[in-house]
Amino acid sequence: MEQNRIILDLCGADAGVKTLADGARQVLAKHRELSLLLVGDAAAQPYAVDLADAFGAQAEFLLAQDVIAQDASPERIVRGGEGSSMALALRALLQREDAIGLLSAGNTGALLVGTMFLLGLEKGLKVPALASAIPRPQGGDTVLVDCGATLCPGAREYCAFARLGAAYAKRLDRTLVQPRVGLLSVGTEKTKGTPAIKEAYAALEEVAQNDGYCFCGMVEGNALCTGEVDVIVCDGYAGNVLLKSHEAAGLFAMELIGQAELSPAQTAALRETLGRRFELNRRGGAAFLGTKKPVIKMHGCAEEITVLSCAEQLLRTK
Repeated sequence: MEQNRIILDLCGADAGVKTLADGARQVLAKHRELSLLLVGDAAAQPYAVDLADAFGAQAEFLLAQDVIAQDASPERIVRGGEGSSMALALRALLQREDAIGLLSAGNTGALLVGTMFLLGLEKGLKVPALASAIPRPQGGDTVLVDCGATLCPGAREYCAFARLGAAYAKRLDRTLVQPRVGLLSVGTEKTKGTPAIKEAYAALEEVAQNDGYCFCGMVEGNALCTGEVDVIVCDGYAGNVLLKSHEAAGLFAMELIGQAELSPAQTAALRETLGRRFELNRRGGAAFLGTKKPVIKMHGCAEEITVLSCAEQLLRTK
């Protein structure tokens, strides 16, 4: 059986190393075709040893000198953080032929900088795009890109978002031939939006055919759920606000279910349905698009299930 190795940064999660190590145990127990390269500091080593005792060669450990804190400057990964778990994980991803991707719950800014300077990007890209796949009621996903990496993109970056997002959408749904791409704005009319949005509209309209997707023009935030497009492109500021608002609305709906006059079985079924769509730790993580190898940013509040869902996200898009 082919052994695909996922690199897991054991450091940086709010809940600590044990939670991620327990998540790694779930991955190895469920997916015998997978191996993990666990990267962490001395505090993480005992957990990695336990996993190696239980799973043998499926679990390998790489000792790091330190950890990049969540509140550290993003540049620290290349200025004094070269021996950190995140930096070693990115280098291992680049160098190891059997590595299919990296999972990290650490400092998002540092991970972004690390993908640029330690891992590398596709030719022509200056910054990777950060994408989240949002389940929609009719089935399938809507890819939201960018959702937090590039706050003030230019027309060139918007075009890259659309191209990368369309490619990612086709990975998520192998039946997609020409993904539908919309540009997030305050209305569907092409005359609406900021000067940057109008400039992006003109650029996307010009390149869409050559980039292999169908540009559907302006869309509003509700398009995240309606299924009218497969990809929504936007600046990282608007994308992050939309993503967090969407997650909050789902969690609010789950709270309302508890107040409804339903049987315990009905309540449990509805919570499970909504949980699959809205609980961020069960949906996987945000994908850096345009990197030489896949990198998934797990939420800082990652739980055991997050590691499993993100590992399966990598397998799904492999």
